[in-house]
Amino acid sequence: DATRAKTRFYVAMRVTHHASWVPQFSGVDARLSSVLIVSPTVVWAGGDNGLLVITEDGGATWRSASLGRSVSLQSLQASDARTAWLAFNGVSYNTLDGGLSWRTAARPEGNFYSEIVQTSPTQLWTAAPDTNQGVVAMQRSVDGGKTWQTVALPPASVPTLSRYINSYKFADALRGLVVLTENGYVGPNFNYVNRYVSLSTQDGGVTWQTMNPRSSVAAGNQPNFRTTPDGSTFSISANYELTVELSSDAGKSWVAMPLPKNTSFYSQDFTPRSGTQAVVSTYDGRYFVTSNTGQSWVEAGSVTKQGLTKNSNSVWFFNNREGMVLTSDGNSLSTANGGQSWTPRNPTSLPGFGYGYGYGYGYGWRKLQFSNDASVGWALSDSGEVFRSTDKGVNWLSPVPQSSSQLGATRDFHFIDNDRGWALVYNAGAQGANLFTSSNGGMSWKVVPGVDNLSEMRSLRFSDATRGVAVGLAGTAMVTSDGGSSWQPRPTGSARGLNHLAFIDSRTVVAVGESGTIVRSTDAGQSWARVLSPSANTLMTVRFVNAKLGHAVGELGTVLMTQDGGLTWLDVSARTGATLQGSYFLDEFTGWVVGDNGTILVTVAGGR
Repeated sequence: DATRAKTRFYVAMRVTHHASWVPQFSGVDARLSSVLIVSPTVVWAGGDNGLLVITEDGGATWRSASLGRSVSLQSLQASDARTAWLAFNGVSYNTLDGGLSWRTAARPEGNFYSEIVQTSPTQLWTAAPDTNQGVVAMQRSVDGGKTWQTVALPPASVPTLSRYINSYKFADALRGLVVLTENGYVGPNFNYVNRYVSLSTQDGGVTWQTMNPRSSVAAGNQPNFRTTPDGSTFSISANYELTVELSSDAGKSWVAMPLPKNTSFYSQDFTPRSGTQAVVSTYDGRYFVTSNTGQSWVEAGSVTKQGLTKNSNSVWFFNNREGMVLTSDGNSLSTANGGQSWTPRNPTSLPGFGYGYGYGYGYGWRKLQFSNDASVGWALSDSGEVFRSTDKGVNWLSPVPQSSSQLGATRDFHFIDNDRGWALVYNAGAQGANLFTSSNGGMSWKVVPGVDNLSEMRSLRFSDATRGVAVGLAGTAMVTSDGGSSWQPRPTGSARGLNHLAFIDSRTVVAVGESGTIVRSTDAGQSWARVLSPSANTLMTVRFVNAKLGHAVGELGTVLMTQDGGLTWLDVSARTGATLQGSYFLDEFTGWVVGDNGTILVTVAGGR
């Protein structure tokens, strides 16, 4: 029905053959944040508001197995398609019928805060409350929480030191790790000691062994310990770069585990499956797999296209095959086959660190524009600098130092040709103005004096050297007819914020914004009319291919299309839950949209 047709779907990923990834639509409209692979065919995934989905056929179909409560999922474990247990805020739930019904595991008496970790449908662990008597202990249940037993942990080797439970993890009913904080005064000089101590058990808590301190522990850092069902223990540290050490004897001895070459600094996560099998993911969306304890690694393909990397903020295509995308980590992606595959391309000049309004400490790209002949391009960084490229984005030239300090926190810019452009500044710049202009393609900028009434504007565009429009908060539009020297406010008929605008021709302007707002002007912004929008989702950008064809994109994968110059709009939204930040269409059928979480989508059917 019509309601069903407008449902947005989030995407789960299934790997095939190590080197390719296939999108699997889960059928739910909330963020999925964790995945548990039980077998090659059984997978559980969890997300916001207690949401759970499960597949029993390797991802071909998914069904909901939700808890039915608005909770923040902390851990998820399962043994098959019917039996699973999860925890949130210290409460553990168990299902034996694939999520149709759930039961709560009772807490030990007097235990109100400690997290419950479930290792099987009947065995649970939690930290015992501090008794202030120097006894450090865990509590264990083997009957699903009906009864609990205290499992004492070894005391500190030095009587003057105290121990406190910091965290605990269990791979199964027998193998677990407990990390403690140990502190106090030792020796005749009463030297203060504060350190981490890790204990491991291989027999369900009957005995505990102290794991030898790792180098990162000696330096005062706490590594992330993980244990696998085969009894292997991994020490994972990511201070400046990822390092992994492996112990096969409950932490008595350790060996360094080799990682994929040239990835340790860029590695995001390390996930062991056993003492020999592990996966390493990198910040640029690559995955590496080993089955021989790191002696060799195989790249398991990139998932950049499916949205598992940094935010994609802007897209530009030079023809139907050659294009590029800017990302929020200061890098870019390029394609030579129309977007079927993308290659990370680190620019030789990255955006510098700085403070950009609303974006925190800037190190990424936000906006991209090229001239009609692609001979020169410009990119805006989080720190408010406008960079320049003359080789289609392979290299980016930093702005002149004096210019960057004057420009301050640039919100938006626009060039009408290879030379003439304007930059909209939030903080009124060093000379008390909101507007700068360039006459040499952005190699240098100068302030437009007296323009200090654009501080609430988010976007600006010029149709020629004299006429321009800026839009921003509360549906306000500002217009100029003298090249930006003076600006006058004009009501748009909307009180909602406007995020972006585009000139269709010398006099026709379309602006989009919050809650699906669309307004249109046919006299270069002097007067405006509301346009009926088919979506209530906030729209981020709008772009026109020609005087008739245009697209607006925004939250929850929203894509709107017009074929009459913005008078009417059709919803052709993408099947993704990500907020889309930009679009580039070559014609009615071929186009690309990009957005949060690295989303890059292509259509050859106009999005239909």
